[in-house]
Amino acid sequence: MSPNPQHKAVVVLPTYNEVGSIQSVVTGILDQQTEISTHALHILVVDSRSTDGTLEQLAELQKKHATVSLLDCPQRGLGRAYRAGFQHAMDQLNPDLIIQMDCDGQHDPANIPMFIHIIQHGFDCVIGSRFVSGSQMVRFSRYRTLISTLGNGLIRWSGRIAIRDCTSGYRCIRASILKQCQFSRFRTTGYSFQSSLVSELTRRNARVMEYPIIFDERAHGVSKLRMADKWDFMLNVLFIFMNRWRR
Repeated sequence: MSPNPQHKAVVVLPTYNEVGSIQSVVTGILDQQTEISTHALHILVVDSRSTDGTLEQLAELQKKHATVSLLDCPQRGLGRAYRAGFQHAMDQLNPDLIIQMDCDGQHDPANIPMFIHIIQHGFDCVIGSRFVSGSQMVRFSRYRTLISTLGNGLIRWSGRIAIRDCTSGYRCIRASILKQCQFSRFRTTGYSFQSSLVSELTRRNARVMEYPIIFDERAHGVSKLRMADKWDFMLNVLFIFMNRWRR
């Protein structure tokens, strides 16, 4: 299939020391272009000063693929990376769609064509969900599954959000509704950015669909979750709750 150059889907891919997976993830995303006729795929890697060889591998990929670009994000924090990546994509790349996904191999790029197909049927956001019928979490301990379930329950309760997976990092979003989001209102710089964004999309009356995914344990690297991120999550739950009453 030949993509329509008038429409672009930008995959914003935050990285920090992803040398074990950067090549397979980037090539896996680009391989999906043959299944997408409506949008040209572009990858924006937002790197927070990786020191393990990630940038060297990315430079080699950029030599082969003109649709792969790099944005330097000096400060760590998933929220910082996404805010910088979204803003850069909307200012410089003129996307119709923006896709969020992790670079640790837990998100299967093969879902991208389906996300793009679904969003064209009247939706503003498609979430790759771990908590709807048909989804599966592979090789996760009961403890980690319980923590994820309880965390999502807190977000749903605090913001009265009718979405099962508020913390999923795999999403396809219309750029037009992202432009309406007030990122300056977010009180998080880490992983809680995901739940803040869901809350903001809900506030904007976005039409959201959850699509079941198979979520596997990472094949390379280690979790970047820090203790500061856990405190950040709890404070963000309180912030979302307060915003609900202000609305």
